[in-house]
Amino acid sequence: MKPWKLVALLLVVALTSAAIAFWFGLREGWNVGIMADSIPRGGISLHHIQKLSGGTVTRNTMTSLESDVDMALLWAYHLEHHPLRPILNTAWGKELLLNEASLRRLADYRKSHPSPLRPEALAADSSPNDKYAKEMGESLLEGAQETQRMINETVSRYATR
Repeated sequence: MKPWKLVALLLVVALTSAAIAFWFGLREGWNVGIMADSIPRGGISLHHIQKLSGGTVTRNTMTSLESDVDMALLWAYHLEHHPLRPILNTAWGKELLLNEASLRRLADYRKSHPSPLRPEALAADSSPNDKYAKEMGESLLEGAQETQRMINETVSRYATR
């Protein structure tokens, strides 16, 4: 093989590898960053929930804040089960779930305060009257049940015994 062909082949392989690595790294980094950010966000929302629960606040505000707590617990579950977690921990030099104290506070709160977005509450709030709405509601309820299972697993892992 001529030297220029070898150089061209190596260049093509190197550029292709770099493009694939960049795409994969950006894609995974974006998802993991969002997941990791949800834990402190949930902690902040928990602080607001505790401060606002004594005063007058709209139901939508409380539901939104409660949703942040649920999302933090859900993303913590996904971070724990992320297939690249061991590799990322090694690459970053620290544990991916950095703030177990926040997770413990969130899990303790959720353990003693059921989510307004749990499947039983969602099912009680809706009574669809047409077939399409009923099917859609059943599908959403199935997803909510799976989400609740993951949240419950995170709560049982981190909540104070």
